[in-house]
Amino acid sequence: MTINAQAFKLLTPTQQAALVRSDGVRYVRVFGFNDDIDTTTDPEDLWNVGGTFTGHPASTQAAETVDLVSTSASDALFGTGANTVAVEGLDSDFNEVTENEVMNGITTVTTTQEFLRVNKATVVVAGTGQTAAGRITLNHTTTTANVFGDIEAGTAVTMNAAYTVPAGYTALIIGIHARVAHAAGSLTAAIFSVKAKDGSYASAAYEEVAKVAGATGTDGIVQLQGGIAINEKHDILVTVDEVSADNTHVSADLEILLVKNAAI
Repeated sequence: MTINAQAFKLLTPTQQAALVRSDGVRYVRVFGFNDDIDTTTDPEDLWNVGGTFTGHPASTQAAETVDLVSTSASDALFGTGANTVAVEGLDSDFNEVTENEVMNGITTVTTTQEFLRVNKATVVVAGTGQTAAGRITLNHTTTTANVFGDIEAGTAVTMNAAYTVPAGYTALIIGIHARVAHAAGSLTAAIFSVKAKDGSYASAAYEEVAKVAGATGTDGIVQLQGGIAINEKHDILVTVDEVSADNTHVSADLEILLVKNAAI
């Protein structure tokens, strides 16, 4: 049995949890991080590259292969860093696709699969260092300005508070957890917004669906009973609208339940 997203929203948290266990509704955690936002650079989208997120190109943009390259020669087959990276995303029809790519250090490697979106990239095979040795960047092969994220040295996954809902699914945002810190340990605060737009519509603009604030020592935590429903093929993005001090570190998690659009 499959339950549709609208019916799922009417269930209690206990019923939702039971359905996830029994019916294959998937839990998705979206995490983003930015280690330096200043009062003169806000607003910034929440990803470790910083600035404006470039992984949600317009719907008129065709799917392309994706290039991966590292700043370290050790991110290669039999190297001490990342050997293989799993690229998870969506094809031109917004269907889910995944490809494992063997790294070749500072030499670019290219996927066979074409991607319209990349939701996540993860080091799945590594050498003795167990993480990426350098900074691994992912971008479209032709439209190189479409950067989907970086796997930083010493880590094993992209850190983008961004996600595109696959075709045939509705995303229910059931939780938001925002964290704020300062490089020098000083007090600082930030305001976060969660936005969504129709990724299949060329002139679609992001619309705010939730907002949360956090400060040093006080996380912003919102639990949403029933969830905020985001339709298929929609792009979800977290933006840090404002920080109260320079050199502010920010991160956020979105807890998402991915529910099939099918009748009960």
